Amino acid sequence: METIVKSVKNGSIRGTVEYGVECYKGIPYAKPPVGELRFQPPVPAEPWDCVLDCTKYRSNPMQNIPEPSVAYPEEYLPDAEAGYSEDCLHLNIWTAQDGQEKKPVIVYLFGGAFETGSANTFFYEGDELADKGVVFVTVNFRIGPFGFLCHPDLREEQGRDGNYGIKDQILALRWIKENIADFGGDPDNVTLMGTSSGASCAEYIALSPEARGLIKNAVIMSYLQVHRPIPNMVDEEQRIQKEAGEHSLADLRAMSPEEVLSTYANVDEWVPVIDGVTIPFTTLDAYRYGTANNVNFMIGGVAGDTPSAGRYAIRELMGPAMDSEEFRTHMIETYGPIMAPRILEDYPFETGEELSQAIDDLKRDELMCYYYMTGKARALHPCGETYIYFGNATLPGREYLGAYHGSDILYWMNNIEGDLAELMSDQLVAFARNGNPNGTGLPVWEPWHGTADFFSWPDNDASHAGMTSTHANFFWQNYGEEQINLQA
Repeated sequence: METIVKSVKNGSIRGTVEYGVECYKGIPYAKPPVGELRFQPPVPAEPWDCVLDCTKYRSNPMQNIPEPSVAYPEEYLPDAEAGYSEDCLHLNIWTAQDGQEKKPVIVYLFGGAFETGSANTFFYEGDELADKGVVFVTVNFRIGPFGFLCHPDLREEQGRDGNYGIKDQILALRWIKENIADFGGDPDNVTLMGTSSGASCAEYIALSPEARGLIKNAVIMSYLQVHRPIPNMVDEEQRIQKEAGEHSLADLRAMSPEEVLSTYANVDEWVPVIDGVTIPFTTLDAYRYGTANNVNFMIGGVAGDTPSAGRYAIRELMGPAMDSEEFRTHMIETYGPIMAPRILEDYPFETGEELSQAIDDLKRDELMCYYYMTGKARALHPCGETYIYFGNATLPGREYLGAYHGSDILYWMNNIEGDLAELMSDQLVAFARNGNPNGTGLPVWEPWHGTADFFSWPDNDASHAGMTSTHANFFWQNYGEEQINLQA
């Protein structure tokens, strides 16, 4: 493997070259957030004099080390050799040696419920996308208490608190804006992409006044935000203190990273908050008030997302298999005696196999209902096109898990062999290049236009991909509008 030296505004970096793709890992975009910089907004990295070795990953974000599982085996977890540290504000870049300039840039934010995860994993490596003509960047940022702590002393010190992980991401985007042309990228054509909590961050950045002008497109994967409440920073301070006890800021900054994790081990969840600046409003209110940045969206999910997305029947339908009478009773209990018969008409069944299919279709359509509502909310004050999708492809060797949460990432990145990965990655690259996932040889993907239509990959056969709709388009449109008040 060859090495290469490149200059950026902070200094020189050494990367690797393999099969015509340059790779630079662990480029610092901020000072290490340690000591007095713990629980502070990120500070830009200082210049360095030597050639910085960027041939391997630097530290993963500080967290409790995740355990492998059937869905997420060892090779998909943070790179163990990189270790875990607060000194994690680095990014990784892949770009092809193709002589091209002003290539579209894709920046990926990892998921993990705001408390686990890393950019340093095979799952997110970007050499295949670089080969397709983009500059691909993955970003590490603070998570857990280091990235999302709200504390009264912090608010007194800084005027606001929380959202440090999102501020990290915004600073990384500013670094990219200033430096990405040196890697052949177009600083004015950046697509921000994320899965799960990373998708949540990407949508907040697309709405944030502090990020205006930093991104042109966003890919929001497997996270529904338009109907979710978001706490304000004062309420979050009180919740965290109730769950973890009261600790002075001085004591917290004096602790080791491991002690901080232990101190906050009983906190139920870490989330972004309304702080009046980085996140001024809920997602829905930002669309209602017309404050969202002008950013094209590609947004959707996979079949396995439905338990966390559906607010009503879908969550309960993931339990033991129901017979036909139990299902009818469940529909009446969930939707009421007026709506339930209408749903049962649109999802008919006679046999057990047909019942199973009806339940799968209902799960999909309720999920798509909320993505439809995102499109409608964004159309209140037009802020870019919205392309909606649904995926049901499985991973080879894990077919029995179905299309589970996050399983589509390998397809988007083209890090798995097959026609479907080629198709999905081509659509992603087209979207990054033009703000539109259509192109020569690609199936037509229509933007949101007022109906509950969406692009679907219904299985692992790329030839089956195309536009489709819910089984009860009019019903789901009306149902969504009843659940989410879109009045500006």
